[in-house]
Amino acid sequence: MKDGARPVDLVFAPAAEREADLEKHAFRYADGNLLHAVWMRDAVADDYRAAKATLTVDAASTEAAGYESLNGQEQPFDSACTGKSLEISRLRIRNFPLTIR
Repeated sequence: MKDGARPVDLVFAPAAEREADLEKHAFRYADGNLLHAVWMRDAVADDYRAAKATLTVDAASTEAAGYESLNGQEQPFDSACTGKSLEISRLRIRNFPLTIR
């Protein structure tokens, strides 16, 4: 998934419960596509309560998909393009990476 992706500094603004505990990283592929990863820095627990979040990415795009590494599932997100930004709302951020393409 990260093959050929390089770390980049992008505006990647999550609005989440417990924002101070949020870990986030952004990467860009050679073709210009973006990859983001976000998770909570909490200890692993079976009864973990996910944080609710809205994610704003500084990129003109019309769609985003999430890949949940724990379950190996990918699905499109409800998202809205607002000028030069893409907003993904109603996310649930847990204590393992949620990868967004």
